[in-house]
Amino acid sequence: MKVPPGFTYEDHGTSLVVAREDVAHKLIPMLLTPPWEKRDRFVDARWLEGRGPIPVLPLEDGRHVILRTYRHGGMLRGLTRDLFVGFLPRPFRELSISCAARERGVMTPPVLGAAVYPVLGPIYRGVIAVEEIPEARDGLSILEQAAELRPGQRRKLFRTLLKATGKTVAQAHKAGLVHTDLNVKNLVVTAEPLTVFILDLDRGRLEPGPLSDRQRRAQLKRLRRSLDKVTKNYYLPPLTASEVRFFLKAYGNEAKRSLRELHTLLGGWC
Repeated sequence: MKVPPGFTYEDHGTSLVVAREDVAHKLIPMLLTPPWEKRDRFVDARWLEGRGPIPVLPLEDGRHVILRTYRHGGMLRGLTRDLFVGFLPRPFRELSISCAARERGVMTPPVLGAAVYPVLGPIYRGVIAVEEIPEARDGLSILEQAAELRPGQRRKLFRTLLKATGKTVAQAHKAGLVHTDLNVKNLVVTAEPLTVFILDLDRGRLEPGPLSDRQRRAQLKRLRRSLDKVTKNYYLPPLTASEVRFFLKAYGNEAKRSLRELHTLLGGWC
């Protein structure tokens, strides 16, 4: 792995750690031992629930870092759990892609470090250390809240979120980011100012330039399927043509595309 500028790499045998230089003195001790071991050492942690418990720990300057352990999802998660195979481990891949994407203007949280814990040969466990975005909420929890709102409030919330999401996704596509799992769960939102961030770039890639029309279409159709699935699961009304236009206008403004061009490009998306 090529260590990104501003990061340091340490090989401790049972743990391989990369950390950003300005927080390395604080972060490396956190990562030398996997977060799932000796949990009582995190006396000042907040714990989130995801695929397993996730500690959120303070840094010296008032920021917080999230230590997320890589775990499999899907049907085989009970067998594979947190074991991965590969000579370019996911934590290091996500760190590299995230740093490069941020340099190109993609709205994604700063990755502060990563750790790999070798098991046998190319088999490993891994952790990514991501700076917490204050007051951020994931897209799924916001849609859960929307289910409890009155219709007028819900429409206003949807339009605001779709507009912000369109801008962020268009910026990512302009920067050449291909996200293999662009869905509601991989978006987080801050209120002041309203901003949408894209998460989980470990299986993504960066193209040399902006995405092609074919790539844009595939990415946006995946996002639309996710939106439709979530709204259906929470018994929310499907997106209206008017709400979709808020997304398309924001996307088009950033991508320099007219609504007519986007309708032609996306076909049934609208």
